[in-house]
Amino acid sequence: MAQSILQDFLNQNLISIDQNEEFKLLSKAADEVEKRLGSKKNRLIQAALVAFDSQTSPAEPLVSEVQEIITGKWKAFPSKCHDRPIPYVRAVLLTALQKLTAQPELAGIIWLTASNYFSYLNGPEREIALLSELLREVGNIYQQAVEREWSTKGGSSLPTLPELKLVPITTVSTVKKEYAVAQMTLAVNGSTDTGNNTVLYSFTNNYSGQEINIKPSATWAASFGQLAGGVVKETADIITNSINKSLTEVASTQQLTAYTAGVTGYLQALGKQASQQTAAHNLRSQLLWLKESLYSDSQQASYRQLSATVASAALATDMVMLVPAMYPVSAEYLMREVMREANAATDIGITFAELLVAWQAELMGLAALLPVGTTPEPGRQPLLHFVRALATGAAQPADFEAATGLHLTDTLSWQQAGVWLFRELQAAKLASAK
Repeated sequence: MAQSILQDFLNQNLISIDQNEEFKLLSKAADEVEKRLGSKKNRLIQAALVAFDSQTSPAEPLVSEVQEIITGKWKAFPSKCHDRPIPYVRAVLLTALQKLTAQPELAGIIWLTASNYFSYLNGPEREIALLSELLREVGNIYQQAVEREWSTKGGSSLPTLPELKLVPITTVSTVKKEYAVAQMTLAVNGSTDTGNNTVLYSFTNNYSGQEINIKPSATWAASFGQLAGGVVKETADIITNSINKSLTEVASTQQLTAYTAGVTGYLQALGKQASQQTAAHNLRSQLLWLKESLYSDSQQASYRQLSATVASAALATDMVMLVPAMYPVSAEYLMREVMREANAATDIGITFAELLVAWQAELMGLAALLPVGTTPEPGRQPLLHFVRALATGAAQPADFEAATGLHLTDTLSWQQAGVWLFRELQAAKLASAK
């Protein structure tokens, strides 16, 4: 990840500070926002919409929340930036989102949301360039994680198969027989320095009354040393061999345990990789079947028989049922090809105003395809939420611009509308995942 987007905003004079301490306070505010958003993933969708839009309204509830967080860290913020707080709020919000992209699933939510809207945003050229680079980095994080999940190639992620190697151990040394004999002889014969003070037997002479001490002779001491030393040597060998055998058994057990753990890990990784490859192959087959058959499971009809209005939402729904939450961008190209094959008119540009009128004409169908999910947070809403509200009568086309930040005169194709809904359905799936 490149340097903080907060620093980029400073470098491009999109915000200004007087001292490094103020930068630290803004960074602390970004950390606090990161914690709040990270603990409630469904708010990332709205946060991405607000953060990437330079035309964000000061009345947005999320703007007020972030502004309060900044003020809590930087007491002078209201007086210093009261006339233009939005750039600071967005810089802090973008920095928090940038940090959260370290988790590929969260990067996916941000990219799937912001990538739809980005080409419709207005702002200073230098800011658009910064946001474009940030969005590219976020998309790369997401796609790199996707490639690992969708890969049909093997071997790259497997651990090294362990080898059974000898484990060196330090054995216990026994005593030498010569040493044992010498020590036993010395024990009964004394030394040349101290003389022989060893008394084997003592008695009193009945005739003289003298006490007689019987000491071992050199010959006897040597004989005793040989015998006793041999016994000591034999005993020491038994003890030493027993200890060394135990040490070897312990080392072998540890070696075998480590080897078994290594092989188990290898087999688990191999099984996971094989499972992923099989799932990826199966999924690709299902997608190719959808493309070749042009059959909509949700409508139980050919996409050729559906209007572009219904087909766009139906294909988005069908793809969501097939594709995991994290998917490669190539899936979107497949969607476009399906719609183009089913109806060439889906490539023609229309305005959002025309799109909404057409969707309103299919209210019953849209309500079934895009049932109302969780209640959205107050403030900026993604297109998906607005279409759901439109289908249930909770919103009208006149509410579109205020709710989404888009313009009714902006243009797109039905193919793009289908991909747009698909991205937001996938973002919602990621946001609701445990």
